[in-house]
Amino acid sequence: MTPQPHPLSVLTGHAKGVFAVAFSPEGHTLATASGDNTARLRETNAENVVARICAITGSAMTKNKWDQYLPGLAYWLPRP
Repeated sequence: MTPQPHPLSVLTGHAKGVFAVAFSPEGHTLATASGDNTARLRETNAENVVARICAITGSAMTKNKWDQYLPGLAYWLPRP
């Protein structure tokens, strides 16, 4: 049986289709370019994303929110 690809996440934010994607050399940033004349940078390292969310909100992400926004990833709290 041939393995079938499945999306790990869906990228949102562009108003038109994406025509280019590229990873940074270290692999922690994904750049996308769209027909809406915008480019977006996306963090791909889950630990960095969680640490940034916690820093912005001033609190750790709850297990329920974690499961909602990071399904399939083991729950953990960033180090202070």
